[in-house]
Amino acid sequence: MKGREKWMIPILMALFAAGGMTYGMAEETLAFYAILIPVMIAAGYDALTGVAVILLGAGIGVLGSTINPFATAIASDAANIPFTDGLLLRLAILGIGWLICVVFVMRYAAKVKADPSRSIVADRREDNLRHFMGKTVGLAADLSGRQKLVLILFGITFAVMIWGVAVQGWWMAEMSMLFLGAALVIGTVALIGEKPFVEAFVDGARPPWCGAHYGSRARYRGHHGCRPDNGHDPQRLGTGDRRPV
Repeated sequence: MKGREKWMIPILMALFAAGGMTYGMAEETLAFYAILIPVMIAAGYDALTGVAVILLGAGIGVLGSTINPFATAIASDAANIPFTDGLLLRLAILGIGWLICVVFVMRYAAKVKADPSRSIVADRREDNLRHFMGKTVGLAADLSGRQKLVLILFGITFAVMIWGVAVQGWWMAEMSMLFLGAALVIGTVALIGEKPFVEAFVDGARPPWCGAHYGSRARYRGHHGCRPDNGHDPQRLGTGDRRPV
């Protein structure tokens, strides 16, 4: 990238901050960690740089929440004041906070690029390279026409997600269908192959599926007035028995 890779940081943080300030972008960022971390590693940074760009970018946007209808507008309505009250202060918080976060991340990224051993996660460098880069480590970074098309499709998916959440009131169900459809289209265009595509899809979906599984179990028990055995009865310890509250 001839030294221009550093400008990805403020640009991407501005995009995530825009999502945070307009609709409270938070869990919607989960899909981008698996995409942005390899990009940052390929640019000579570390995995933590990719995490910081997303987490701090979206976080400072939510902190500003200039026109966030799910936070600022609801709170203003409850207080019977216009949501524009305090807008200049929120803009100042957003602007100053974003600048501080960008400077912090860029300084850290430059330090890691100059000396990878100074990375906070330096002990996991080789593991991260194998996990996120795989067989691409050490290969040329020139993009083929098909790869460029995949990036364009991803950008369109991101734009549609922002439009859907901000204008159409989409939430997790609609966004899940959007990303599922986009994954199928991108997998077809990229000619990944059925087996590698399914394996990659399952590997990527495994962590949130585990969380959803345990979350649904906890919700079911809460609705049905049950709680896990506290283990005080040695005869029932580890039996999976449930007792009414």
